[in-house]
Amino acid sequence: MTEAFNKTYASRVLVWHLSGHQRSPSHDPRPPRTAQSILLLLACSFFAACSRNTQLTVVNKSPATLTHIVATGSGFSQSLGPLAPEAQQQIMIVPRGESGLKLTFDADGKHFAPQEEGYFEKGYKVSATVAPDFSVTIDATLPY
Repeated sequence: MTEAFNKTYASRVLVWHLSGHQRSPSHDPRPPRTAQSILLLLACSFFAACSRNTQLTVVNKSPATLTHIVATGSGFSQSLGPLAPEAQQQIMIVPRGESGLKLTFDADGKHFAPQEEGYFEKGYKVSATVAPDFSVTIDATLPY
């Protein structure tokens, strides 16, 4: 409890001094700005979380052009344009928590819908490679 009290007191002192006041917070007749501090903390957390998108690169190693490509996972579903053989395309996705990736597409007049694979979260770099036999390999790594 002492450590929590010290952290709370230190944060109040910091807020107090940053606002330009000279007296110590214990002499302030106004109530603490707890609600404002909480809102500021929530806003910062929200923007930090939103900035951690996940980069997805789809690579076509098959002999056919892929069409109607859709990448789906936990909290997202995003379409991609046609992808020629030996081409790749990058998009940003925003998974909701832990996710896998399911990549569906059409090629050579057939529809392919392999099972969801891989594991990643926000901030990972993910690649989905379509092989010559139209199987899909998912690779996910942290960018650092």
